[in-house]
Amino acid sequence: MRIRALISALLALALSPVPAAAQHAFPEAPRGELGIRYWLSSGESKRSHDARAASPTVGNPSTVLTYENLDANSVELLARVRIGQTLFLKGNAGVGRINIGTAVEQDFALGQLPAAESVVQIRSGQLGYFSVDAGREWIILERGRTVLGPFIGFGYWREEVEAFSGDVKVVSTKTSWSALRIGLAADLLLGPYTRFALDLALVPYAEVREEEGPRNIVIEGRRGAGVQVDAEVRYMLSARTEVRVGARYWHLDADDGTREAPGSSFPLVELASVRSGLTFSLRRVW
Repeated sequence: MRIRALISALLALALSPVPAAAQHAFPEAPRGELGIRYWLSSGESKRSHDARAASPTVGNPSTVLTYENLDANSVELLARVRIGQTLFLKGNAGVGRINIGTAVEQDFALGQLPAAESVVQIRSGQLGYFSVDAGREWIILERGRTVLGPFIGFGYWREEVEAFSGDVKVVSTKTSWSALRIGLAADLLLGPYTRFALDLALVPYAEVREEEGPRNIVIEGRRGAGVQVDAEVRYMLSARTEVRVGARYWHLDADDGTREAPGSSFPLVELASVRSGLTFSLRRVW
């Protein structure tokens, strides 16, 4: 209820009219900012392969392993620095814990007929990520009411989970994504103390590596793609301190690669990771 009340209050401020005398509440061109962000999220990860080369009676995909409802909490540090009049560097780094989830493995026969299915529970996991971007700002309209900043950068995203059947650990998986980011950062003045911030990054290329034990399976995916989006409402608490409430969505997908296991090698059909949720941050600008 408190979160809903805070979001409602920020939306009311965002939709309030902007008095002419209050348009300078936010610094027009801050040199930098430093902050901390909490991310409450849920995720899903799916991988599948084609084993028809070994058995013509199986389908394509032959096996689909899905980790779903991966609820997590993470905390990150973030920073942005202005270089000269128009250039900027920005980045973030976060770590967190995956609390619960479910692992579902499905085997398919020819014609994609279900052949077998197993379901186990995920009891623990870890989440880590960082990104670094460089870009250039353009101020649209007078007095910094709208700021646009195209950027290019690099992002890394890693998740580790452990699944159990009863008290026995049956699978552990480490999935690591490396991604090229090309995007746009936008900042729009909405009210005397309120702004809307959008960070949209398209991923034209990504690589993924997954290690699964105890079956000693390694998946390597290439030519992946996806999108990473952060949208936040900013509210100024004081002259240099602001709070932000927003939403984040990440989706990366690779369909070119291999699945290597002892004595076998099969083409990858797909490896996709999705994570989304609410963000809450506190920042200091100067």
